[in-house]
Amino acid sequence: MANTNFLAIEQLPLREMNRGLAKPIATLGLEPGEISDRIGIKFEAARDDLDELQAALVRSRSGRQFVLVRHRRQPIPGTDILTNEDSPDVSADLGEALTLLQFGPAELQWTHPDADLSHFQIQQISKRRIAGIRQLIELEERRAGLEEELKTLAGRAVLILRELDKAAANGVSVTEIAVRIGASSKRPTAGLRQPVGMTPGGKKLAPAL
Repeated sequence: MANTNFLAIEQLPLREMNRGLAKPIATLGLEPGEISDRIGIKFEAARDDLDELQAALVRSRSGRQFVLVRHRRQPIPGTDILTNEDSPDVSADLGEALTLLQFGPAELQWTHPDADLSHFQIQQISKRRIAGIRQLIELEERRAGLEEELKTLAGRAVLILRELDKAAANGVSVTEIAVRIGASSKRPTAGLRQPVGMTPGGKKLAPAL
């Protein structure tokens, strides 16, 4: 039964491998442990006619199988990507495998002589550009939202300044202005107190005789 990891890569047990899955099309410059840590697939211990090995069988959305293989005694580090030996298009297979595994061409240390990744690289560049455009759109939406907030705050500031100007012209005290602003903003004003010896208009009370 297939298992699905956090990157939505469908992994199959090696016993479900299709016959003829033995054609190397590329070598990743990563060891099985590094691949497992990065994309979550698990390697199984196995053996072929050459050596003991570690292998992981995966299946793409098209149903095509690929196997990642690392022979224990191979002289060059890395993990091979294998496709079906009867495959007519190694370029398409390699592009599909890299897309499935979420690796890039720069992470390959060897590719099959017949593999051409130029089309795959163009697709990757297009995807990055689309992602960049989406990010710019999100930033523009955020900027527009901030501008609206600033306009609202600026409008409130103008109203407060007008209220201050009117109050000052009428001889209203700073304390009373603060009370009015607090009331218009629906803020509690219970903590505000008229200074001792002052009228609501800000004039000093005459001393008691």
